[in-house]
Amino acid sequence: MRNFLDLFDLIQKGDFGLTEEAVYMSIQSGGEFLPLWGGNEEHVIADRFVSVKGQTKKNEPITVFEGAGIIISLDGSSGSMTYKPNGRFALNHHAGFIKVRSGKEKEILPEFFALFFQNDLRGMAVSEGSKTLTIDSIYQMEFEIPPFEFQKNIMDAISPILREKQVIERILREIEEVRRRILSDEYGEYQGKDVSVSELLDCISGNSGLTEQYMYSLLLNDEERKYKVLTGSQDIENAQRFFQSPHPKNPTEKIHVHFGEGVHVIRKGKAGKFTYLPPDHYTLNDDAYLLISKKDAKYEMSLKWFAYTYQHLSMEYSSSADNGTWNKTGFFDIARIDVPLLKEQERISKGYEMLVQYEKALIRSKARMDDILNRKPVI
Repeated sequence: MRNFLDLFDLIQKGDFGLTEEAVYMSIQSGGEFLPLWGGNEEHVIADRFVSVKGQTKKNEPITVFEGAGIIISLDGSSGSMTYKPNGRFALNHHAGFIKVRSGKEKEILPEFFALFFQNDLRGMAVSEGSKTLTIDSIYQMEFEIPPFEFQKNIMDAISPILREKQVIERILREIEEVRRRILSDEYGEYQGKDVSVSELLDCISGNSGLTEQYMYSLLLNDEERKYKVLTGSQDIENAQRFFQSPHPKNPTEKIHVHFGEGVHVIRKGKAGKFTYLPPDHYTLNDDAYLLISKKDAKYEMSLKWFAYTYQHLSMEYSSSADNGTWNKTGFFDIARIDVPLLKEQERISKGYEMLVQYEKALIRSKARMDDILNRKPVI
């Protein structure tokens, strides 16, 4: 067994106070712009950039990280690691940077460690709202590291899978960008224009306390597990199913459930992401919302059409931080849409279907690859 500090230098933590306001102010400074990462699950395609001339909210210059090493999420998707062979980038305080200790280059491949030991670190994360991983807890961890040649052989063997996964991730990102754009289409007739979404939709909030730990504690219960658990994950295809258990915060009541169709909204993380859900049994935790049709709505509206065509509107009520949140109150108080005839909505939905089915197939392929890559090799 090897201690973390036997193999790696001290973790360089990202800048505290690198807020959205500070990032925006840095844009005015010009100069080189660097990718900015934080507590993301993957640090591959940057959503945000910051100027090298930028400063934190305490007027301290940003730290520029460079060279070969590992970005590790300390808050949010805690324990997730991404190997970076080169490049220059910035980090906020939700992430840190790890470099191999001098003289240990023939003992550990950082790309091997990042790939096969992130589940060890994820398991150490403390869940209190969003999961947090402390630097001190990492320093105390020990790892069973295989011989260096074994590490090299494994990385050589799986390199085709890694390249294929990168291609899939790029395509998924491009699809997401298409979904975020405003639809340019001429509808024939409208039922109503400038209609508040609060006239069309109701929102089901999550069950507070419906954590992984709580569900695990009820595994021995033999009731039918028919309710798909909606969380902050985009992978709804593989969502866990659960039964209508006692509510974790009030055991005299049952958890809230829903039967029917809806629009899944990520509340925290990839905040504001819409996914249309066909009729099924659903329940959800604190990291998600479920939008459903209002029973007394004056207009006919397809939830599928709404999810496909108004993703861009949802994103206007989401903060761009890596632990961003969706502003449900603002969305229901302010957001307004035009509602064409139902037949027009159905026509547009059919045009999106092929893209959505392609996206789902790619997500399933990526999930299978992740399942393979997350299996720690045995000597």
